Amino acid sequence: MKLIQVVTCLLLLFRWVECDNMEMMSMFMENCEEKFPITNDEFVEVLTEHHTNLPPSDNFKCYVKCILEYRGLVVADDLVDDLVFAELVSPSTLAKIEDKITQIIKECRLLVSANKCDAVFKVFHCYEDKLKAIIFSLRQHSNKI
Repeated sequence: MKLIQVVTCLLLLFRWVECDNMEMMSMFMENCEEKFPITNDEFVEVLTEHHTNLPPSDNFKCYVKCILEYRGLVVADDLVDDLVFAELVSPSTLAKIEDKITQIIKECRLLVSANKCDAVFKVFHCYEDKLKAIIFSLRQHSNKI
């Protein structure tokens, strides 16, 4: 359980999600883990992106959704797009890619999901992947100048 809490906090910190304090974040994680228990192996596998043919379990998807709800990024079982983008990207970068955000939302929202946890998980990761690609492209372009 401690491994899950440590890795979750590190993951969220690296994703620019600031914890008001470590105690609060620990409480979020404990509450989510009680509702949606996951194994240490599954957690480490998914977070380190050493993907096998095993998809993340429903409990893991619901665990992620639960953490995002506590952070205020999910309301009424749906991602709050503006807040998610503000958490994932710095304000200066967000200003540079503002014209691409609507298209990202349209594309990611088309993903078919089995349930609410799956929908939040897929759309959140779709946003992340598309943002990474755009930011990588921006960096490549600015290196050529």
